[in-house]
Amino acid sequence: MDKLVKDTLNLHPRIMKALQKCGMHKLSSILIYSNSDLSRMLGISSQDVNLLVLAASNAALPATPLVNTALALYRRQAGLHNWGRLSWGCPVLDSHLSGGVLVPGVTELSGVSGAGKTQLCMQLCLVAQLTREQGGLNGGAVYISTEDVFPSKRLCQLAEFFTSQTNHSSSKHFTDNVFIEHAGSVSALSVLLEYKLPSLMDQHNIKLVVIDSIAALFRADYVPSQQSSRAKLLRTIGAKLVNLSWKYSAAVVCVNQVSSIIHHEDADPPFLSTVRPSLGLSWADIANMRIMLYRDESVDDCTDLQTRSSPRCLLVLSAPHLQNVKINYNISIEGVYGIEDHTPASSGTH
Repeated sequence: MDKLVKDTLNLHPRIMKALQKCGMHKLSSILIYSNSDLSRMLGISSQDVNLLVLAASNAALPATPLVNTALALYRRQAGLHNWGRLSWGCPVLDSHLSGGVLVPGVTELSGVSGAGKTQLCMQLCLVAQLTREQGGLNGGAVYISTEDVFPSKRLCQLAEFFTSQTNHSSSKHFTDNVFIEHAGSVSALSVLLEYKLPSLMDQHNIKLVVIDSIAALFRADYVPSQQSSRAKLLRTIGAKLVNLSWKYSAAVVCVNQVSSIIHHEDADPPFLSTVRPSLGLSWADIANMRIMLYRDESVDDCTDLQTRSSPRCLLVLSAPHLQNVKINYNISIEGVYGIEDHTPASSGTH
């Protein structure tokens, strides 16, 4: 409740009289104005205004100690004190990516069609249901599809293998805890995030939200002349995802597409000389962790059958807790798994 001036301030009578005459009876009515405005409105000197603002500010502050960092305040507001991890479902990927996906946090997976983005997301949906000791989050997952029909057959295939690996009695347990939603437009996604998703997260202990893909909606609904409107909506959607992630201590993974760029001969790896993640800086600032999936066309002769002719590669584009690392990976009927050989990427990839 706003504090009254007469109960909290003990200043010279001329200042108190000026406040009363001007009708400023609450601290908030003082602090909303600049010093010059107060001097003009109250008819007092700048020295008196400085004393008034200092006293009003101190009176408005809480009595608790104010020695905090910005990060501590943010975590306290969210009710969280530690960053968790959601395993990728592969020891090799986990070992080079600091244990998995950040929780809470927003992770971006970008790449060309066929790179394995959807398969890796489905694998995360299964891993999220494991206990925390097993690398999971002990909760369900929501998969928001914005493009094609959700590949439920492939999810069931992955769940069968996952069941055998984790000693569960039935794969039905895993598929029953992956909730599929469809959003065909930006407005539909916004409504889903605002109303339906919080209800699902409350009722079913959802700990992973996947959007596949975020780029499809904004590419389809907007033309180049609407860049400003698109950027504003992107930031709004991003803010909703961040808030949900922190409120429910859940991981958010968003699939992004890639856009062609002017060729740069010195780019490292060469793949980044022609493409980059879509949606620009408006989206890039939202993700805590950005990962690119691609095929390394620069590798021609590999005797290893796992990496023959253009092996798949995972590249960390940006993450505050990770080095720029490139990891080879493969996709089989059992899922996505990393290949032990990995090399540091150039610092220029950020």
